[in-house]
Amino acid sequence: MAHGAASDFMLGNLQGGKIYYSIVRPNWGTGGMAPTPIRAKGTDESSMSSPDFAGWVAGTTLIVPKENEAKEWFSKEKRPLSAALYRILGRFQRKTPEEKAERTLNPEDGVSK
Repeated sequence: MAHGAASDFMLGNLQGGKIYYSIVRPNWGTGGMAPTPIRAKGTDESSMSSPDFAGWVAGTTLIVPKENEAKEWFSKEKRPLSAALYRILGRFQRKTPEEKAERTLNPEDGVSK
């Protein structure tokens, strides 16, 4: 789930031992953020063959949250996030199978470590 002015979801059918990529893009229609799978194969801008992909990876810093800080943050934010979760999840569940497929990482989207 990506949460901003509006929220949206991404699904994953993942296989262990692989690395998967996604990007969170602005959704200009809602003012929110849309999590978008990066496909291992393909030629569009949401694939690893995109000219931008290497720059995205190089310009990304992995952040590993500290467990105590994450728990503290979540305890403060749980109520508003839970309300958004159920409201937006209902909308996501009404998407067509094709729309959900666009927002799903598949086993073949992963690459070996």
